[in-house]
Amino acid sequence: MRLSVVTAPSSEPLTTAEAKLHLRVDVTDDDALIGSLITSARTYCENFTHRSFMPQTWDVFYECFPCDVLWLPIPPVSSITSVKYYDTSGNLTTWDSANYLTELPAGVFSGPARITPIYNGFFPATRRQMSAVQVRIVCGYTNAAAVPDQIKAAMKLLVSHWYNNREAVVMERATPIDVPMAVEALLWPFKVFGATP
Repeated sequence: MRLSVVTAPSSEPLTTAEAKLHLRVDVTDDDALIGSLITSARTYCENFTHRSFMPQTWDVFYECFPCDVLWLPIPPVSSITSVKYYDTSGNLTTWDSANYLTELPAGVFSGPARITPIYNGFFPATRRQMSAVQVRIVCGYTNAAAVPDQIKAAMKLLVSHWYNNREAVVMERATPIDVPMAVEALLWPFKVFGATP
């Protein structure tokens, strides 16, 4: 499986104002820095949880169709834009959505989505080549308000940690500390296992 971002999130789960309130920063001098730390914190938390937070579009590439279920990564998946594949003649073909069923779990702790052929149906035959199957998905919670507060709290802790410590690691009693333990404790309940690259 290979992933490629088509449309990145157009906004973040946290605003600069929310982050500054947590940081207790009143001036505007560091707004650009804080904004970049928010993006970095979201990316870190998404990678840790294998989950997408804000609406975004991805292409997912597979070498071939599976025997039974095609699992989709980075939940929550809100929609499947298209399923394309290279047929045995090498033509890129769109698989008609009438020929497959989708399961798109919703909610705060939603798991991976999946595609299966309809009853008595089957996955199409593909050409033997790399990235023979291409699925375009839209994923992420509906908006910033829908992103769980625990995830936002973890992001605030990371932004604060990085804002106050401009080095890669912090030494605490001769022990290097790179990420506050509270961040992982907040994120673990949202971690997705399986169906990820």
